[in-house]
Amino acid sequence: MAFDFDTESAKLSPALAEKQPTSNVEAAIFDAERVFSIVNQRHDKLATVPTFDIASLDNIPPIAGILRSTDLDCEKALRLMLTSANKDARDESDTIIGSVKEAARFLFRKDPETLKDIEAIGDTGALHDRAADLHRAAVFCEAHPELAASDSRVPANTPARARELASMLAAVADNSASKATFRKRNLAFWMLHDAVNEVRAAVRFACPDDKEFVTRVCTRYEPPKKKKAKDEPEPK
Repeated sequence: MAFDFDTESAKLSPALAEKQPTSNVEAAIFDAERVFSIVNQRHDKLATVPTFDIASLDNIPPIAGILRSTDLDCEKALRLMLTSANKDARDESDTIIGSVKEAARFLFRKDPETLKDIEAIGDTGALHDRAADLHRAAVFCEAHPELAASDSRVPANTPARARELASMLAAVADNSASKATFRKRNLAFWMLHDAVNEVRAAVRFACPDDKEFVTRVCTRYEPPKKKKAKDEPEPK
């Protein structure tokens, strides 16, 4: 049976349409397609796993294709929305988020749990996503006032300014006809996320003795981190 995105997305929680991706979309697609290429070689065996719907495996390629195309559509929509009227707000948002993340990465470099919170804030994104990132940055700064005390690039008014900019960007995004595009992108991301998790769970159940195979399937792909420029100064 041919894959139907609208039918499958109707099975998801409507809230996921508003939930932005929590990881790099390109990396998520690469990881999913890698899992499919490995596991599909044992398609018949996976199809016999109790309570596992083999469609979770079969649907990975079409979902990945939809996610790839809608993510590109989001990028195009973003470029259209970046008019001179909101470009300054967007640029300031990027500066605030970049400063908060750089300062936090240094200050909390020995605190992996706190670093997870800061890495949840995206480096780039569409206006919908950027507004959410600004809110996250504001909450993070309020939870860690030592940032303002340790780095002059994160002044005490950062949370208030971040929320102000978030409201400005959200207003532009909400008035855009492209909102449906971002919702579809979000649904495709979470649909792919769920499908890959189901496949991994089935592999762990069906192949407990083939540890090498299970490891290949269940080890998540992580994109390489950008290297810091040698002459980049440490936060003050």
